[in-house]
Amino acid sequence: MRPSMQSVVARLVWVIGVCILSSLVLATMNGLARASEPVDPPVIPSHHKTGIPSSPSYPYPLGCSEGTQASGAIYRICMPPGFVTWNRDLLIFAHGYMPPSTTLRIPDEQLKLPDGTSVPDTVNLMGYAFATTSYSTNGLAVPEGMADVADLARIFRQDHSTLNHVYLVGASEGGLITALSIEQQPDVFSGGLATCGPIGDFSQHVNYLGDFRVVFDYFFPGLIPGSPITIPQSLIDTWDTSYYSTTVLPALMNPANAISLTQLLSVTMDNAGLVNPTTAITTVAGLLGYNIFATNDGKAKLGGQPFDNWTRVYTGSLDDAALNTGVARFSADPMALQKIQSDYQTSGQLRVPLVTLHTTLDAIVPYWHESLYRDKVVARGRMPRYDEFPPGARYGHCNFTSTEVQNALALLVNRVENPPLIDMNLSEGYSQATRPANTVIYTHALTNTGSLSGTFTIEATSSHQWPVAFLGSSYPTGTLYLDSGMTATLSISLSVPTGTVTQVDLIALTATSQISPSIWMAVNDMARVGDPAQAGFVASATTVKTNQVIAFTNASTGTLPLSYTWNFGDGVTSTLTNPTHVFTVADSYTVTLTATNNYGVDAAELAIKIIPYQVFLPIVQR
Repeated sequence: MRPSMQSVVARLVWVIGVCILSSLVLATMNGLARASEPVDPPVIPSHHKTGIPSSPSYPYPLGCSEGTQASGAIYRICMPPGFVTWNRDLLIFAHGYMPPSTTLRIPDEQLKLPDGTSVPDTVNLMGYAFATTSYSTNGLAVPEGMADVADLARIFRQDHSTLNHVYLVGASEGGLITALSIEQQPDVFSGGLATCGPIGDFSQHVNYLGDFRVVFDYFFPGLIPGSPITIPQSLIDTWDTSYYSTTVLPALMNPANAISLTQLLSVTMDNAGLVNPTTAITTVAGLLGYNIFATNDGKAKLGGQPFDNWTRVYTGSLDDAALNTGVARFSADPMALQKIQSDYQTSGQLRVPLVTLHTTLDAIVPYWHESLYRDKVVARGRMPRYDEFPPGARYGHCNFTSTEVQNALALLVNRVENPPLIDMNLSEGYSQATRPANTVIYTHALTNTGSLSGTFTIEATSSHQWPVAFLGSSYPTGTLYLDSGMTATLSISLSVPTGTVTQVDLIALTATSQISPSIWMAVNDMARVGDPAQAGFVASATTVKTNQVIAFTNASTGTLPLSYTWNFGDGVTSTLTNPTHVFTVADSYTVTLTATNNYGVDAAELAIKIIPYQVFLPIVQR
């Protein structure tokens, strides 16, 4: 429930007045006061003040080594000191967002606790090896970050063959990198701790940031130049050095704008605790900073503009009708949404443990990401592998206490070293191309990863209700007993009916524990049914003279996409759909067209005869 508009406005006017006096004092002592400074510095430090400024590079600590990955990323490995025995485990840290313009480097400012304690030193003293990477790019770096942390684990293992567990810990953007890596690379990582990351729904998070900017522009029109989806480079260059402090901040702290500021927060913050005058300036500065620094880079890497508020209904202002009429509207580019769906969205499909940690009053990456992710885990039946560490009920992005971080990490280690009593692992589904009247075979491995032996119910269903059976049985449902740690191979068949037109069928394969039916796992296989390629073509002529053009018209059929390879029999080839060709030597040739699609390969031939081109000279009689 949101607080009443009148009470918040009254408090905000009072607080802004106090802030103005405080700012004057601080400005005298320390230069310009940064009113957007975080209220409480986080244990995993927040890397933005008025947005996301870069920080100077630090020399790496003694006892650590650095190198360059194949991707161009810089990595650092720190081993425990000689007086501490290495426990044969490795902790890799996935860092948070770095501005696109920042020099590629390891962000040492994210590796220190508020009291100055070094995170790598602390990890080493606990007996763990520590490693981190800059990623191969700054800005939006999720796929690149996932590749680099996995490569870093491989680099470490090359020199430390006795490595046992690999733990991945990430903050903010690194939290999303951690969650996705744990879901998709369980063969690399033993478990993960994802903190303060947008793990629930990345597309929804993009809209959250975009909504804040368009609503800000409505209540503070003309204050920020450019568009919410296209940021002028001049604004990016001056935002931290002058524009925010000299133009935006004074407008935010002007008591005449208190009602506008309150309405901005009331509309965009779905947690009443964030509609708070004591944290208003920090919230606005942080969210605007991400819009200024991340928008252009995000568009470039996603292949389009991802923000969409075309049908959004905004509520929480003093005049919602006027707000919804006047706010700027944008539609997302389909390519950007597709890229987000394929590379940035979590699934909840956990095969190894994941622990998450998030403060409840995080305005940069809202706490609702946690509930959305939990829903995904529940829908996948993966709760034995998931823990949400009790959240800190405080304001701030990644604003954790040392105790919270240590206890969350201890929980992760415990989950890795002590498997649940009941759990399983079912190998991933995959796609196959097939034809009508064919039978497709899918093979999966089912492993009992719990500490108890037990029986599992196996069931397979076709989205088109086509016949599905387990090999050796005519039934699509069966049972399987597995001792703890035992793996069995499952083979299922899908019979595609005769006359089926081009379409896709999804086969849902589910394994459920009979001891605890709430624990289950499902994967999807895909059958892409289509017509195989059938090659065919005609020529504009089959008997011509040398150096004359012959046009070939493709008449191949089959489910698209089709690819073509022409061989003209004289050493020349082509991949055009409808090529032309000139034969320069008189002879008989066989022209071959090979047509290929996902469902088959076919070839067609045609004989071509080339005769000499004769020149007849007139006979002159004397």
